[in-house]
Amino acid sequence: MHAYVVNFGGVGNGIMTMPVFQYLIANNIYDTIFCSENRIITNDTLTQLAHVHNRLIAVNSSWRRFDKNDWDEINSFLHANTISHIYNFRNENLELYEEFKKQYPEYDYLDLNFEVLQNRKTQQPVYVDIFNLFRKYHFDNSEKACEWLAPFRTADQRAFTIGFMVSASQQNKELPMHTWISLGKELLAKYPLLQILIFSGINDHELSFAETIVHEIQDARCTFVGKLDMIRTVEKMGTLSCFVSNDTGLLHACGALGLHAVGLYISTDSEVWKPN
Repeated sequence: MHAYVVNFGGVGNGIMTMPVFQYLIANNIYDTIFCSENRIITNDTLTQLAHVHNRLIAVNSSWRRFDKNDWDEINSFLHANTISHIYNFRNENLELYEEFKKQYPEYDYLDLNFEVLQNRKTQQPVYVDIFNLFRKYHFDNSEKACEWLAPFRTADQRAFTIGFMVSASQQNKELPMHTWISLGKELLAKYPLLQILIFSGINDHELSFAETIVHEIQDARCTFVGKLDMIRTVEKMGTLSCFVSNDTGLLHACGALGLHAVGLYISTDSEVWKPN
C-alpha cells in the first residue's frame, strides 16, 4: 500500500513529520510514501538515518497547490503508483483541493483544515493534529521516538555553549539586531565560561546580518558558524547546551535532537507552531 502526503516545503515540517514516516514504514503500514519535496526528505544522509531511504520519495512540490492544470498529471501519478491514501498537512488552496476531491473520489483523503485549526478557541501545536491523523495506527509519539536526530548529539556536558539562530524565513519573524547584540553581551558578561555560536540562513542579507551581530558583540567567545548545509548545521547544533531561535525550522531540529531550546515567536502563535 502506498500513500501521498501533501506537506509544507520548510525544514521544520520535514523534521517534525519524519517520525510519522519512520513509524509507518517500519511497521509496513505503507510500502512507499510519496511526499511534497523539501530539504529533509531529499537529503540522503537524513533519510538513511531515519531508515526510510528509497521508501520516502519526494514529488513535485508545486502539486500541493492543486492547480487545475496539474490535475490530470497528479491523478495519473497516483494511479501509476497505486496510491490509496492522500494526507494533506497544508491547505495552500483549499477550494481547489476540495474540488479535486470531488473530481477524484476513489482515494481516501485524510486532511488537516487550517481554517479550523488556527481559529479554534483552545490552541494546540500543529504536530499534535498531524500525529492524531495516525492514531488508528497506534503511532508512537513519545519524546524518545520523536528524537530521530539524537545520533548527532555530541555535546560535552562540561562545556557551556549556546546557539543563536538570528534569521527567519520572513523578516517579521526576526528579533531586531540590537536585541541579539544586547542579549549576547549580557550573557557573556554574566557567564565567563560561556561560548555563543551564531547561526543564520544562507542568503547574503542573512549572512551579513549575522556577521554584523558578531562584530558588534566584540567578544572572542562569540563566533559565526558561517554558511552551512543542513547536515553541518545539525552537527553544530548537536554540540550545544541550548539553542535560542526565531520561529524557524531549526527549533523543530532541537526537538528531534533532544536539545533544550528557547523559541522567540515575534509574529506567529507559539501554541500552534512550537516544536515537539
